[in-house]
Amino acid sequence: QQKETDFFIAEKSWSRGLDWYAKQFDQSKAIRGEASPNYTKRHAFSGVPDRIHAELPGIKLIYLLRDPVARAISHIHHLQAHAAKPITHLKEVPEETYRHLVQTSSYAWPLAPFQDLFPEGQLKCIEFDRFRTAPQDLVTEILQFIGADPLPMPELAAKNSAQSFAGVPRLALRLGRSQWAQKLSPTQRQRIKRLFQKPAPERDRSWEDALRARLEDDLSEETRTYKALCGTPAQGAANAE
Repeated sequence: QQKETDFFIAEKSWSRGLDWYAKQFDQSKAIRGEASPNYTKRHAFSGVPDRIHAELPGIKLIYLLRDPVARAISHIHHLQAHAAKPITHLKEVPEETYRHLVQTSSYAWPLAPFQDLFPEGQLKCIEFDRFRTAPQDLVTEILQFIGADPLPMPELAAKNSAQSFAGVPRLALRLGRSQWAQKLSPTQRQRIKRLFQKPAPERDRSWEDALRARLEDDLSEETRTYKALCGTPAQGAANAE
């Protein structure tokens, strides 16, 4: 029913109970899943791995990773798409926002409690860029990991990019995040977004070079961790969209 249930987060859906969580899935399906990025925001939500392990000790977990600097730059693009006033200089990025960028682009610390609780065969790290460079191979690998049959992949189109949100009015974006909108199908939500969407304004992003340099310095250790977890060289931050 919901892609991001946030069920195992005490501050969000945990109080709704296991019966509510079970109703989010088609019980006739042998394999069921959800995608809640907030589960790895350990700096904001504590106790998530312990709750998952207590209720679903045999679950398979997939941790989607992206080059830390590229992820942070993409993140601020999304923030800018929702902002009333565009950033024109690095000093206009609030320190609280910058700290959030760094924290949500850090992998080792939030991943550690999952690694402590779940064996290697139940936890798989996936490199985000492989969805673009080798989608069929990656999907086959994921399906094998969760015990599903192979599935041919259609051509993938980019969705939810910062550019796609930039032309959508903020009121429409807030409506899209409402409980009412969560009851709609992805196709219905896309159709509504297109109704509101207008050409995105051109914005000066020259300040991003300074932001990228600072991020590369502060996330240097996380970039090494990312490469180790993925087992392949990271795609450069220049690939951020």
